Amino acid sequence: MSLARQIRVASLLGILTLVGCGHSPVEIIKGPYLQNVTATSITIMWETNRPAISKVSYRQLNQPLHQLLNPSRAKIHEVTLTDLEPETRYEYEVASGLVSARSWFRTAVAPNTPFRFAVYGDSRSHPGTHRSISRQMLLADPAFILNTGDLVDSGNRPKDWEKQFFEPLKDVIDHIPFYPTLGNHEDHAALYYNFFSLPTDETTENKAKQSDEESWYAFDYGSARFIALDSDREASEYQPGSAQYEWLERQLGNHSQRWTFVYFHHPPYSSGKHGSSIGIRNAWSELFMKHGVDLVFSGHDHIYERTYPIRKMLAEDNTPVTYIVTGGGGAGLHSIYPQVWTAHSASANHFMLIEIDNEQLDLVAYTDDAEVLDTLTIRKQAGKPVYDSKNIAYEQIELENHLSDQIRSLYFDTYDEKEKEREIAIPISNPLMIPVEISVLWELDSQSGWNITPSSASHRLKAEEQRSFTFHIRTENLLRQPAPTFRIHYRMPFGEGEVSSGPIRIGTHRRFACRPFQETIHLYGNLAENAWMSAAKTNHPFTRADGQEVTDFPTIVRTMRDSDAFYFGFELEDAQPERVFARSSNTVDLGGDDAAGIYLSPPERDDVYLFAFNARKARHATRNGTYWPEANWSLGVQKDDVGWTAEVRIPFTLFRRMPRKGERWWVNFFRNTRIREFSEWNMGFVPTMNASQLGILEIQ
Repeated sequence: MSLARQIRVASLLGILTLVGCGHSPVEIIKGPYLQNVTATSITIMWETNRPAISKVSYRQLNQPLHQLLNPSRAKIHEVTLTDLEPETRYEYEVASGLVSARSWFRTAVAPNTPFRFAVYGDSRSHPGTHRSISRQMLLADPAFILNTGDLVDSGNRPKDWEKQFFEPLKDVIDHIPFYPTLGNHEDHAALYYNFFSLPTDETTENKAKQSDEESWYAFDYGSARFIALDSDREASEYQPGSAQYEWLERQLGNHSQRWTFVYFHHPPYSSGKHGSSIGIRNAWSELFMKHGVDLVFSGHDHIYERTYPIRKMLAEDNTPVTYIVTGGGGAGLHSIYPQVWTAHSASANHFMLIEIDNEQLDLVAYTDDAEVLDTLTIRKQAGKPVYDSKNIAYEQIELENHLSDQIRSLYFDTYDEKEKEREIAIPISNPLMIPVEISVLWELDSQSGWNITPSSASHRLKAEEQRSFTFHIRTENLLRQPAPTFRIHYRMPFGEGEVSSGPIRIGTHRRFACRPFQETIHLYGNLAENAWMSAAKTNHPFTRADGQEVTDFPTIVRTMRDSDAFYFGFELEDAQPERVFARSSNTVDLGGDDAAGIYLSPPERDDVYLFAFNARKARHATRNGTYWPEANWSLGVQKDDVGWTAEVRIPFTLFRRMPRKGERWWVNFFRNTRIREFSEWNMGFVPTMNASQLGILEIQ
């Protein structure tokens, strides 16, 4: 905060009447709301429609009135009351000019006094849902509220703060202190720092930047320490050696509180749409285990998920840590795909209440209509947590993640769609310092016509050993669907489980002609000009990216060239064409749109280019996976009765070379529908910048 920072003005006698001169009346447009409560102090904030003085009148019940005044004029007001009594309720009134608002607050409790607090996150987008959750929290009357980030759709838009944050919480945060943390939607906006007054117990030399001095912070309440972190940063700004990491290590190591809670936005463990933030996990989880963090709260995925307690089995002196994703505060909900660590999960709007009573913690998660979603109890003996549930080995989770990465990287290509058999070697490595039993188990559809021998294979992999599991595959056509799947079953001293491959990725280099033409194309987007009728077109239906079946949304592509550019025409059918316009402006994120695109690479395969677009002419280009906003290419789009059509012109100058007759370029076409069904023309494509996995564009 830079406005009215930490005002501490001596108490004044008498009530001052303050009137603006020659201006419209001063109005309080946000607040009052409470920040940064301690046993002896609290910060009160509010916003007025124009600059005005700041005054707070406060007292205990039936006690004399105290007043605090700052005569400096401001729009965002921040007044800190000091020398208060612990565990005490105060009435207060804020005033700017003739305008005032009344409420009350409680100071923080002593270390051995029981208390409760609330946690929730991702409260943006739907104020009605946020308001319902706020009402439930109000009835629960927590000592304070934590939020795991994404408070608003855009931290830079004042209207979002008004409609999505302050309005839903207006009857809550005037007497219950609120502690946020940064989500990706806050975007480190100045409004975030202006609206909140958060604890800053260290000098700015220990922070990354002075303007970010409240992007991570810590505070104590009762018998607990609370640590808020900023996960919305480049990796170098949270990994070991960074200012934030070193600050976190000090905060975890230099306190004697019985309980420790950490909260930030991106989850180290999540079974939702966004999944686990592996970089955050690798950077911070060992510190959490080493210093005995009890609960870690995150958001980002719009779900509720609680992990089993997670600890390192191959290391001494570490305690299990429970991670909770709480992102159901108002944003649209996500699907869940439970993992080995998942103790309980639900796709539901919710919040949590945590009760602390000396050496016992009771957690209850509630839906927005007050139904109990989940419960957890943790007890402590000699300072160590005692759980009723099993622990999960950190090493087991890392092994599953490692095996999944190896499976995803497998790709077997063929130049002959009618090839009938081949050998497949599946390399599997053990990243751990202990032996692991590995079994590969094939699963075949009885009607598919596939035969794989042997049907399973097992090896005991030594520490850090790699082995290849070799199988013979025979079928009438290697591209016949549905493709086989396999599972990797593992067994280690403290756990076992399975990782599924999904359908095996056997791809082909399908061929597509690119013929010359000499007419003029105007890119109307309707494919009505004569040249498009004679252009080559895809003769294979688009296939869903999981390789199992043809897409439900037909797509046809035509291609041709003149002396200056490639031309691609798309016919994209849609079951509900009135809904194809998913976005209204150009954006680099077309993931939620009914979008289509082209991957292209010259014969040398030295660069792979992507040209993607949606039905409202939003465009996105990359070169070798890097956003390429300066790429100069053209697009025409039209909507019709069954979907939409598009015409794309890609100049040869973008490739720094001219295509020559007889050359083979590399190409693939894809489509992402409004229901997130990803499909492609060249079967087996894996969306990496690898030209060897593309089809062939024959220059004629």
